[in-house]
Amino acid sequence: MYDKLMEGLLEKGHNLTIFTSFFKDYKNHENVTQHVFTNTADIVNNGTNMMIYKLKRLTMAEILLQNELTTHVNAEEDQFEHPEIQKIIKNKENYKFDLLIIECFICSMVHFAELYDVPIVFLMATDVTPLIHNILGNDINPFVYSDIIYGFTYGKLSFTEMMFSATSYLIFSTFGKLIVGRSADKVASKYMKDVKISGW
Repeated sequence: MYDKLMEGLLEKGHNLTIFTSFFKDYKNHENVTQHVFTNTADIVNNGTNMMIYKLKRLTMAEILLQNELTTHVNAEEDQFEHPEIQKIIKNKENYKFDLLIIECFICSMVHFAELYDVPIVFLMATDVTPLIHNILGNDINPFVYSDIIYGFTYGKLSFTEMMFSATSYLIFSTFGKLIVGRSADKVASKYMKDVKISGW
């Protein structure tokens, strides 16, 4: 999905500055600058593996606070420390951006829209947690669709799994958004001046 979108924008003559964990060789295009986050994929994979491993040993709140949130913060801080990200933050006068397209996972990156006063387009190429669906504005039925980390079969949840899924969704949609939003603001404020509340 991302490749087709980027290729389409490049073919229409747009200038793209891409930050990604997965390098893509956009052949025959000179209007693209690409920077690779070399550590993000490992940080996320290690955090996800640990979360699944501890799933039966932790409560829902503990999973969110100890594992998922920690993974997000570690990934966000690693990306903010990328030298090219630092240039974009510190040398705003040298750059001109019209739009921020962001994968809705690293939440603190929304503050680049604030920094450059541009609109945001949120995308997601893989299935996600109820929390991210909530942020994206996607309504889901927790009795049919459960969080991907639980491994339940879509549309074939047992009664116990439905109750577990619904409870999880309630916790994420009620408290998770606030916790993740505040965490994103806190991370961004370490690297950007005068960061406002993101509105998550």
